[in-house]
Amino acid sequence: MWKALGILGILAFLVFVIIGIISAIRKNGKAKRNFLIALVSMVLAFIGVISDANSAKETVQQKENLYEVKDVPKYSIADQESNKTHKNIRVTTSASSEEDLRKIVLDIRNKYQTDEAVWLYIHEPDNNPNGFGYGILKAAARFGNSKIGMAAVGTKSIEEYIFEMK
Repeated sequence: MWKALGILGILAFLVFVIIGIISAIRKNGKAKRNFLIALVSMVLAFIGVISDANSAKETVQQKENLYEVKDVPKYSIADQESNKTHKNIRVTTSASSEEDLRKIVLDIRNKYQTDEAVWLYIHEPDNNPNGFGYGILKAAARFGNSKIGMAAVGTKSIEEYIFEMK
């Protein structure tokens, strides 16, 4: 709403400045009124822009630590791949209960809130002496942090995430 007020104020300012200049040239007595309307329009534009910036800051502050959980089991990120639309993350952990794995999902979600969509794969630690990075898959999760991300992962709301034990 604030953004619309700002845009409307800027457009009205431009229109009434032009009309005011034309009125001043024609000397029809309406120039003063048109410049006054342009001034009011500019004030409304500033109010709209400033209010929109403040509401954006509040949204970012509200979103920080939105999914914070306590007692997150120890895990390490083994691999990350980024794409324009999503991020693939592979983590390893020795935790095995569903509750602990869900805590890891929420912790990762808290750290990657700026990505539109995240696919998370939780693995056992690598027991291979060659060290390929991660072992057997324990669980997978996916979540979207925007409308596009929600559509990509198949959730109906931003708060929702899909979790599958393997």
